[in-house]
Amino acid sequence: MLDELSHTFERQPFDVFLRLLGRRLQHLAVGMLDGRVLARPDAEALAAQLIDVLRGVLARLDERPDDALRVLDALRSTGFLALEAARDAQEAACATRYPPPPAATWRELAELRDSAVRYPEHCRLGTPVRHVAFAARLAATGTELPRELLALYAACGHIVLLCRHVAASAAELCAGEALRVRDGRLVLIERIRRHPVTMLVEQPGVSIAQALGTWWLVLEDERAPATRRPLDLQGLLRFALRRMDAPTLEALLTELSWRQFFA
Repeated sequence: MLDELSHTFERQPFDVFLRLLGRRLQHLAVGMLDGRVLARPDAEALAAQLIDVLRGVLARLDERPDDALRVLDALRSTGFLALEAARDAQEAACATRYPPPPAATWRELAELRDSAVRYPEHCRLGTPVRHVAFAARLAATGTELPRELLALYAACGHIVLLCRHVAASAAELCAGEALRVRDGRLVLIERIRRHPVTMLVEQPGVSIAQALGTWWLVLEDERAPATRRPLDLQGLLRFALRRMDAPTLEALLTELSWRQFFA
């Protein structure tokens, strides 16, 4: 495993290495290697050797702090924290190299912060981003991010809103690091799998597209053609806040459905 990771880091694109590392860490976290269950001492010894290999990888990524952070994130997400001491320095390097734009000061953000204090079980906000390395990575693959979205992340790292009176999601804007491109569009609100209690609540996705120099919000719905409207993140947040306060399931399905926002 160790030789495989080292070889992949040396010879393959970094994303290939990162995917392999993620799989290996997930298996090692539950004491497995190549489908075999390891004895606890053997798993701990292998983990220690892997940490040594990754310490060398981080040294090689000294001029690539964004990629170094991705390695640290893979470790932290699987419970391996031995290299966390390196995070602050890499975060600071990314903040210098990829500074975020001035944070948005929209009224809707103030309302979200107030809701997070008053209804913490229904409104969760992420810490503002220290850097926008994720935007640079997407730009390198040909996908630009609208400045309004970066300003939003500079004010709030991610948003999770649950309806206060209905067992359903109001909106969930993913973190910048979780942005991905699908069908040429940036996924902003992922489709949410329906559960029995919310089987009738429409939960389509919302993405962002650029056409002829204009940014558009796109409603993704498997039951109907995609619908677009000019980019209006403030309006989207305002509507999401209204959805959070939907008094009934019927209201969520009618005047507060995402179709209404795009109408």
